[in-house]
Amino acid sequence: MTKRYFIKGRAGSGKSTLLKKVVSASKERGFDIEVYHCGFDPESVDMVVIRELSVCLFDSTDPHEYFPKRKGDEIVDLYKLTITPWYR
Repeated sequence: MTKRYFIKGRAGSGKSTLLKKVVSASKERGFDIEVYHCGFDPESVDMVVIRELSVCLFDSTDPHEYFPKRKGDEIVDLYKLTITPWYR
């Protein structure tokens, strides 16, 4: 994957919802996708891979927290992007 999105944020900040929306939009556009669910909560999406675009998005919070290590890696912090601005 040349582009990896590390989705971060507290519980309830929308990580799984974002990944589900990516799944839906990818299907609408005709991409073949791989969807990986949480082993503890099958309703929760943990990772989406779109090989045709060389893109991967995944929940990068505990207990499977990862950090960018290579070019093309990007952190998307949903807590900072969607919740924190409401307190300002």
